[in-house]
Amino acid sequence: MYRKEHDFAFAGLITCGECGSVITAEIKKGKYIYYHCTHGKGECSQDKYIREEELEKQLRESIKRIHVTQEHKEWIIRALKESNVDEQAYNLERIASLNSQCNKLRERISKIYIDKLDNLITEEFWLVKHNQWTLELDKLQTLIIAHDKANKSYLEKGIGILTIANEAYELYLVQPNNEKIKLLKTVLSNFLLKDGNVSYTYKKPFDILAKGLNCTIELGRKDSNL
Repeated sequence: MYRKEHDFAFAGLITCGECGSVITAEIKKGKYIYYHCTHGKGECSQDKYIREEELEKQLRESIKRIHVTQEHKEWIIRALKESNVDEQAYNLERIASLNSQCNKLRERISKIYIDKLDNLITEEFWLVKHNQWTLELDKLQTLIIAHDKANKSYLEKGIGILTIANEAYELYLVQPNNEKIKLLKTVLSNFLLKDGNVSYTYKKPFDILAKGLNCTIELGRKDSNL
């Protein structure tokens, strides 16, 4: 009879905080899910098992700590828009410089082709320089596209992060396990389990949002009064 392997919610997400081995899960008494160190890297004193409910509770609390008030939200959006002006100016400056380099290469390619037609250079020399400058031109055009995309997505990305932060806990509560894991990986990294406690590191900028923005807002107010 075919036996379906259980899909453990947090399998592969966490490592042992002592030895660095993978944290695995197993079912006990036919219904209770426990997580523990595999001891795959040798000697380790971590023999404590943790119930999935307790593990999930600790991870849920990490998301709950991310809180953005309306005042925080307004300040962040204002800061993003101000920062976006600088970002746009930088990208536009780089695009202008890259376009200038592209025009010079196009002139070179055009001129050397005329030289080839006038028999001022050999076919072989023309081919080498033509290929070289065409490749450089392609690379510059790729950079222009990248800066253009960055110009359009910078503010959108910032607002997207703010939306996640503002709705993270509510989203976590209603999402299926696979979406919960995606959210956890978006917000956190370096998941470790030791002595029954999960530790983790908040990714930027969620580290600031998890600690609270009062000091940041106060600093912004002081700066605006200078």
